[in-house]
Parts: sequence; structure tokens; C-alpha cells
Amino acid sequence: MKENNFITLKNENTIVRLNCNNIVAIKVEYGICEFICNCGKNFTKAMPLKKAITLFPNCLVQIDRNTAINLNLIQEVNTKTRIITLPNNMLFAASHRNMVKLMQTLK
Repeated sequence: MKENNFITLKNENTIVRLNCNNIVAIKVEYGICEFICNCGKNFTKAMPLKKAITLFPNCLVQIDRNTAINLNLIQEVNTKTRIITLPNNMLFAASHRNMVKLMQTLK
């Protein structure tokens, strides 16, 4: 499957095209994905988390039921507490099952 270079997202008054390097994490709630960007803005799009991950399969990894993070931006992984540190001291907790997948991906 060919990886897309960009995804088009919008918030209230802005439409942007983001590539994988601009996306820090994706959180989903009630079928709405919130794309957390390194520019400091968040954008939403109605889609399941699995579909959002398939847009950038070499870049994003699911860490729990509702969250995916950018593999290229991981700064630190605490394997005991399962806390993952991303830029700007953003902290995310990984589930037990997804922590195993994450560690295999990072090797």
C-alpha cells in the first residue's frame, strides 16, 4: 500500500495539509479524530483511529484504544510505567498489549 504524503484537515476557519512529520499524536473520541500537531494547533476529522493510522502506516503507532503517536517524535519510553514522552513534554500512557507492539517496532 502506498503511503499518502498529506492529509487535509480543517478546524473552524483553517484548512491545512499536514504530512506525517507535523502530526504528534491522534486521539479519538466518539468517532472524531483529533490530530495534535507540532504547530500548536489541533485539527479534527470524523474517521476511526485505525483508518487514520493507515494514512501514515510507517509513522504512526497505536498505544491504547483511543490514541496513536508519531514514532519519529518519541523522546523517551519508560517501560516500567509505560509512559511515553513526546516533544513539549507531552506524556502518553500505553496499554500493556500495545506497549509490547511499540517496543517491537522500536527495535
